[in-house]
Amino acid sequence: MTRPRTGPADDAEARARDLRDALGDIVGALHLVDGAVLGEAAQRQLGRALAASRAALRLVEAGGATGPTDLIGLLRDLEDRWGGRAAALDSALAVSVAPDVPRWLPVDQLTLERALSHLLALALAGVRGGSVRLAVDRGAEALVFSVGDDGEDGAGRAGPRPDPAEAAALAEALGGDLVLETRPSDGFGARLALPRAVWDGPGSEVRDDGDLSGMVVGLVGLPEAEAATIAGIVAERGGRTQSLAMDETPPSPACTALVLDADAPGAADLLAAGPDGPVAVVAVTGAILAVHRAGLADAGADALLARPLPAPDIVARTLRAAVETRRAAADIAEPGPLDPARLERLLDLAGPEVAGELLDRLIDDLGTAARGIAAAAPARDGSGLRSHTHVLISLAGAVGVDRLQRLAEALNLAAHATDVPAIDRLGAEAGEELVRLVALIEDLRRQRRAAS
Repeated sequence: MTRPRTGPADDAEARARDLRDALGDIVGALHLVDGAVLGEAAQRQLGRALAASRAALRLVEAGGATGPTDLIGLLRDLEDRWGGRAAALDSALAVSVAPDVPRWLPVDQLTLERALSHLLALALAGVRGGSVRLAVDRGAEALVFSVGDDGEDGAGRAGPRPDPAEAAALAEALGGDLVLETRPSDGFGARLALPRAVWDGPGSEVRDDGDLSGMVVGLVGLPEAEAATIAGIVAERGGRTQSLAMDETPPSPACTALVLDADAPGAADLLAAGPDGPVAVVAVTGAILAVHRAGLADAGADALLARPLPAPDIVARTLRAAVETRRAAADIAEPGPLDPARLERLLDLAGPEVAGELLDRLIDDLGTAARGIAAAAPARDGSGLRSHTHVLISLAGAVGVDRLQRLAEALNLAAHATDVPAIDRLGAEAGEELVRLVALIEDLRRQRRAAS
């Protein structure tokens, strides 16, 4: 008996995955378009298409970005997308942000993005030749997003206006209050207020480790789509990229960092040669085994990115941390470990009654830092490393141990970035320097006690 032919199963998960891949291809392809050859109007629409594609990809990926929302990055995307739509309507979008508004908000990015998009759609409905504004201000009790237009309201407006009910539902999901105002003389107006309890919490003061302003990143041997993705991430955060062949030496100091396909032929030779000066190397690899990853670090990579690429904020933080770690390491001068004259001056200023106590306290604090780093570095305990290196930076600076101070600064940066190869390398070096420093100060203490 011949069974009837059937089509493929309607697998919603598979269709979502295919849609996500297709959107990823659209974003990647748009990033490859050379905007410099386009006119201003075409550049505006290219930015609109990119921002809309990224928004669609976030919707498909469900839930948006994890962790705090980068408000400035979100507003840039909204300006690209809705400013492009306004331009197509012979209108304009103006975005303003008060200087005291926090950059990072502990709210769901996707929900906030959708709420503001709905309000901008309401403001843009039927606008011709006018302008739309989006302003963010920080009040005493609320963070306020104001959206409005200068068009005339009423039946004379061209085009249907979207239903505001969904914007109200999204505002409620954020824990905010939404007020809509429509006046014939002033056009459309909306005010979304997020109470302080919503936005002024853990995550609102996150350090911006993803700012790549002024950075020039050389992309070496990467697949086309991967290179386009990284180029987009760098461009969105203020940097720029160059495409380099595997055998091409980057013009120093044009490149701040290299992103290298570690799995490509010739990558090992490039790592072995090493770039000139403080140029960081970030290796992209599909290797899973820890021993292979450790081998890349030993070969000269300052940081690693795994395939498939992680979230954009992780890529940006990895690039920035690699550059800062390489610069700090390049600034670390060779010995001596201690300037005795500087320490003696500190002791003289303290006076004979306090000098002995100061030495005792210094030895105790350095010993605590040494033990803390010795325990935290092998465990890759970022919190412990940040705490102990913070103390060590202050102590080493006070007694004039420049090399140890810079080692502590570099180790602190590596701990912030969870850069395991750098933590292992710098933790060992800082530990050795600390042992030598404590021994020298203990010897000085013995000399002073013998002389008294």
